[in-house]
Parts: sequence; structure tokens; C-alpha cells
Amino acid sequence: MGISDKLKKARKNAGMTQEDVELKSGINKKTISNWENGVSRPDVDSIALLCKLYKIDPNDLFEWESSRNNTSQGYYLDPEAAAFAQEIYDNPELRILFDATRKVSKEDLQLVADMVKRLKKVDE
Repeated sequence: MGISDKLKKARKNAGMTQEDVELKSGINKKTISNWENGVSRPDVDSIALLCKLYKIDPNDLFEWESSRNNTSQGYYLDPEAAAFAQEIYDNPELRILFDATRKVSKEDLQLVADMVKRLKKVDE
């Protein structure tokens, strides 16, 4: 099954029409139709938006192996940390933490890392 078929199936599984997608995403219905019929392909930003709208994982859309399912080479070395991260990701109210870290500058991340190091010294 190609990406066009998967996009169409995901939209239908989400219970949406092309008109619904147009209203919720701002993407023209004709463009959505072209993607679903294989006339053209969505760009990365559009794919991210559609995956969020359809509540699907991009790994599934492209048949990539998800790091969540790959326990031998997962992102987290500590299984408890991995389970907690998955809980956060699965909770729509907490998922913003993942979204927020994508927009944080390297300098801000360094500031947070330094703060955590200082807090750890206080505990020791």
C-alpha cells in the first residue's frame, strides 16, 4: 500500500471527509485529493499536520520501524524511563512536553541541563 492509500485510509479511519480536513488544517481539498490519488506528495510539514490530525504515527505511515517497538536499540537505556516517556507521550495533556522540546534552542536546553546538574549536587 502506497502513501496515497495510507493517507486516505487514515483520514477515513479518523472519520473525516476531505472537507473536514480542509476546515481543520487549512489545506485545500484539491491538494488533499491529489495526495490521496498519488498525483502529488505532501511535504514534511503537511505530513506532520496530517499525522497529528488523524492521530497516527508517521512511522506507521511510512512503515518505518518505530523506536518505541525496538527495545534492543531504544532511545532510553533505562526501561523505567522509557515507560514513563511513553506515558507522557500517550497523554494528550502531557504530550506538549515533547512538542515544546522540539522548539527549544540548544542554549535553553543547556541551561536546563546545567540546572539539573546543580539540583543533583544539592541532593548529594
